[in-house]
Amino acid sequence: MKKIIIISVSIIIAISGIAYFAVDYFGQKAFDALVDSASTLNIDTEAITKIAELPIPSEPPTENADVPKTEEAQKNNTVEKTGDVVKETPKPAKKEVTIEDKAQAINLVKSKFSAGEIADIQGKVARGLTSQEMSEIKSMVKSRLSAQEIAKIKEWYAKYK
Repeated sequence: MKKIIIISVSIIIAISGIAYFAVDYFGQKAFDALVDSASTLNIDTEAITKIAELPIPSEPPTENADVPKTEEAQKNNTVEKTGDVVKETPKPAKKEVTIEDKAQAINLVKSKFSAGEIADIQGKVARGLTSQEMSEIKSMVKSRLSAQEIAKIKEWYAKYK
């Protein structure tokens, strides 16, 4: 009886050891394949790091009932401030943006605009855009992007709006 118990325990230990090493081996293979596939996406890690460092407000912006809204501001979910400045409050995305689409968008913007220009546009958007600044940014984008690139941006917008 003792022999049967010892043999059974030995077999269980051997099977457990084999299973552990098999899971470890195949897990490492799967991880390596994932890392290899991620490296082929041509993702700019510096740009992703800069995006990750952007400040995220702790509270969503609130709508002020006393501030008059224009028809365009109501349509675009923005609030008009004093003078000619419009502060944008974007609608939440319906879907999570895929890493592939993020990478393509980052690479598109990075290939057409310098880091200084991107930072300048971000600063203007953060403090609010005047109608003149908005038209300047639109003309800059239209002059630098091809019709295909603009169509791709519109496709992303329709996909995630």
